[in-house]
Amino acid sequence: MGNRNARKHGFYSNSLDVSELCGFWNSVNLNSVEPEIAVLNIKLRSLLRVAPDNRRVLGEAVKLLVKWYSVKYGLDKTDSLYLKKVINGVVENASLQLPEDIVREH
Repeated sequence: MGNRNARKHGFYSNSLDVSELCGFWNSVNLNSVEPEIAVLNIKLRSLLRVAPDNRRVLGEAVKLLVKWYSVKYGLDKTDSLYLKKVINGVVENASLQLPEDIVREH
């Protein structure tokens, strides 16, 4: 059946640990971030720490984010593609800038 680690502990997990839950509520309540975006942000950060080279899951996260924004703000296909390109660039840049010790700890 393959490795189910990502489903149990990672991006596809349907739960947040205590620190992630605190971060979620801080984002939503203190920074007025939409709950869906706050969860996606937390999951992306976790994924970048645990598996920065997992391009498939990073790509899925970007797709979810673009889809959410496209629906919420009524973006046309051209704007959605541009947004996807920008977000992919940000995620790629973030994964390249992770300190070596964070990448190696998992």
